[in-house]
Amino acid sequence: ANLFQHGNYLKKFTADNKLDLTSLGQTPTLGLGIYSKKYKSIKDIKDGSTVSIANDGSNLARSLGVLQQQGLVKLKGEVDATKATVDDIAFNPKNLKIKTIDAAQLARSLDTVDVALVPGNYSWAAKLDPSSALALEKQDDGVIEVFVVRTQDVDSDFGKAVKKLLVSQKFKDAIAKSEFKDFGKPTTW
Repeated sequence: ANLFQHGNYLKKFTADNKLDLTSLGQTPTLGLGIYSKKYKSIKDIKDGSTVSIANDGSNLARSLGVLQQQGLVKLKGEVDATKATVDDIAFNPKNLKIKTIDAAQLARSLDTVDVALVPGNYSWAAKLDPSSALALEKQDDGVIEVFVVRTQDVDSDFGKAVKKLLVSQKFKDAIAKSEFKDFGKPTTW
């Protein structure tokens, strides 16, 4: 079993690697955040600022989507938002310099760039406070993390127990009283 990927990543990774994996359900998820040591708000971001984003396909597209949510870029109209690349930017009104790097390095890049878009798991590990983010992504179903097992284990005792737990009131109550209370919630809640 694993719990580290959002639904969009699971779809792409299993297809690319021909794996037989299945989600048992979603879990609370810290969204991707826009962080800066230089700026205090999105509107403060200056023309020509350097912005670091993840270089892996799934998080790169997601980062571009968050930049678009904040009006910092506009993607080409017909592009698949889960597969977008820097080449799909149609409009960049602030002439942002987009720098793609390994997602694990994004929090560290805050010392050398003006703005970094950091996926939740990496921001949490780096102890970045989500409340200090200039903005957090508006999460959709595809970016909520999923609890995953081999497809052959879905109907095992373990698989059934996990499925039941993920939608239980006891789990929801525990999350509501924990440090994870402000994470994005599963769509089944």
